[in-house]
Amino acid sequence: MNEGYALSIDQGTTGSTVLIFDHEGQVRSRAYSEFTQHYPKPGWVEHDAEEIVLVTFKVIAEAIRNSDIRASDIQAIGITNQRETVVLWDRKTGRSVAHAIVWQDRRTARYCDQLKEQGHEEMFRRKTGLVIDPYFSGTKVKRRTCTRRCSWPSTATPRPSRSSSSPADSGAAMTSRPSSCSPRFARTRARPRS
Repeated sequence: MNEGYALSIDQGTTGSTVLIFDHEGQVRSRAYSEFTQHYPKPGWVEHDAEEIVLVTFKVIAEAIRNSDIRASDIQAIGITNQRETVVLWDRKTGRSVAHAIVWQDRRTARYCDQLKEQGHEEMFRRKTGLVIDPYFSGTKVKRRTCTRRCSWPSTATPRPSRSSSSPADSGAAMTSRPSSCSPRFARTRARPRS
């Protein structure tokens, strides 16, 4: 009896890996492809989210093709991602509005220092459970929305043919309502500098 297969997507920092497992946990197929790393300024790291989507679909198709199974035989899909990498999506088109800011990116270091200097560390830790650091998504989202006037978090809005994630993961200052921010965080006077 065929008990189906599981497809696992590891969407990493440098590429996408797909594994297909049988019901005994044995790897039936593996596919991998890298995507472009962008370094527009020292300390900045970006990805083209549209390229990541295309690369991921490509390796899914390759893994299925190499496994000698049909896509309909897959009964479960799991995904890991880059965690604190930020992508802003257009609600209407489902496309990214700018390059993703990667978890390694340090462009908000000065902004984080400003927040600390203004005494926001304890409130930030109490509200989010996190320290103020450029690694986390909240300051990246704040910077992107201030400098590009993008809407966030449309990633919480289902997009056709794309996966979505919760804005409450660790968006730090963000609430679970799309395009909203904790009122206390919204009152902070520090504004990210370019």
